[in-house]
Amino acid sequence: MATLETQYKNFLKSNPTSTFTFEEWKKKWADDIRPIIEELNNPPIEWKLYEEYTKQFIGYEDIPDYEWFKHELKTNEAFKEKFGPPIVSDNFQIGPDGAYEHED
Repeated sequence: MATLETQYKNFLKSNPTSTFTFEEWKKKWADDIRPIIEELNNPPIEWKLYEEYTKQFIGYEDIPDYEWFKHELKTNEAFKEKFGPPIVSDNFQIGPDGAYEHED
């Protein structure tokens, strides 16, 4: 990967009318990638559920993809009940095994 200075020079070549200084460009670049980094560090609950779901397919080549899994969660009530997020109510949570767990 190129240094920030090289990336900035390439940016200026591609955008000759830009008035960004190097410091302004770095701030804008950081602001642009911050949401991506935050999403990678804090994946949505659906991703965590998908990772758990795919454990049953270890050793198989044909594993359902993430987009299919999200679609099933939204459209298939039986699938959602089995593989969706636990239901939380009145400080009690129903775990994946169906048992009630009290949240402190």
